Amino acid sequence: MALEGGVMKHFRIDRILIVRILALAAIAAMLSATGARAASRERVLYNFQGGSDGSYPVAGLVTDKAGNLYGTTTAGGSGSCSSSDGVGCGTVFELSSVAGGGWTEKVIYTFQAGQDGSYPEAGLTFDAAGTLYGVTRAGGGGGCNDLEPGCGTVFELTLGIGGTWTENVLYRFEGGSDGSTPISGLVFDHAGNIFGTTEAGGGLACQLGCGTVFKLTPSTQGWVETILYAFAGGTDGDTPEGRLVLDRAGNLYGATNVGGASGFGTIFKLIPNSSGAWSETILYSFGGNKDGSVPNGVISDKAGDLFGTNFNGGHNGYGAVFELSSKGKESLLFNFGGSGVNGESPRSGLTFDAAGHLYGTTEYVTAGGSGEVFMLTPNTQGGWTKGTLYVFSGGSDGGQPFGNVILDSRGHVYGTTWTGGTGNCSGNNGTGCGVVFEIVQ
Repeated sequence: MALEGGVMKHFRIDRILIVRILALAAIAAMLSATGARAASRERVLYNFQGGSDGSYPVAGLVTDKAGNLYGTTTAGGSGSCSSSDGVGCGTVFELSSVAGGGWTEKVIYTFQAGQDGSYPEAGLTFDAAGTLYGVTRAGGGGGCNDLEPGCGTVFELTLGIGGTWTENVLYRFEGGSDGSTPISGLVFDHAGNIFGTTEAGGGLACQLGCGTVFKLTPSTQGWVETILYAFAGGTDGDTPEGRLVLDRAGNLYGATNVGGASGFGTIFKLIPNSSGAWSETILYSFGGNKDGSVPNGVISDKAGDLFGTNFNGGHNGYGAVFELSSKGKESLLFNFGGSGVNGESPRSGLTFDAAGHLYGTTEYVTAGGSGEVFMLTPNTQGGWTKGTLYVFSGGSDGGQPFGNVILDSRGHVYGTTWTGGTGNCSGNNGTGCGVVFEIVQ
């Protein structure tokens, strides 16, 4: 994302970090070929090459009932887009395992920089019928984006006869009160309505708008958008980040990167009322110091407690994992940075496994390395113990994971890195086009 007022505001692939990427390339030579710093083993399932197959996967993955993996790349493909990160408008891809081992990639949709959208930056969502849903941060028409014309889209991909997927744009953002630049995943309620956020638009309190929470409702005339809440900046919050959480009562929970009482982000709750309107409650405002800053979104446990990561802040200043109890008490479960081999600067949210362990990724590592996959385990003292599952070298094994991870029934961990691998993408100064990885614990 670009920087606005010292805070991440736009494209997740932060241009300022390129210098640091080059430094990590030198560090990678000193790490082992696998980059391992723990007992877990990593396997690269696919190396993006930066052409029609896609490049720069920054979001996490989803899986179908057959175990196939699906994700997005922010660039690459056959579209006509061109930016500092290379050519192509992005893709949606499928990875399928093949007999005898290995995986094969299939691009199921390539964005073309027109009305269909461009630069998908969020993860995908399946509905019960096996249709995929996602967003693009640009494209769709209009002129509110400096990358490609358009304020972003919500799309669906439907599988047809012969294995062909067809894209249909459900909504094209116009950049005004309806919002612009969606960069986070979608959620469904039981009635089939779609909920999501835009990081900009919605009003003029912020230069580009402070962002929105929206709802898409299916109708006989297509999908109808309703703005549930438009952020006003200041103590109200600004720039929502991460997939929303929908509870059984129909309330929505989420996070904003900035804003709040101290300006370092918030955790919010949206409550529907009988008239159809929604009211916002700020559950927590981050102070930017010991309690963390710039939250990356939240997930919920069965008790209604919220968990998430902070990109900055914490005791060492390099981010933290936090819990916000249903009673409104915030506590840090782990602080990144410090001495030894420890992750820094998480950009992803968290994932629970069936046993209640938390998994996530960081973009960097204190003692050299290009990000890690970590696990937090509840301990007998009432706290959490952190374990490093894998440290990326930034070479052929991948580097700088941005998205969340998923787990299969065996406990294997799957995710993406936006750098590293065997590809040679000009936007990353030759440090690779990203990979899809598996961690065997």
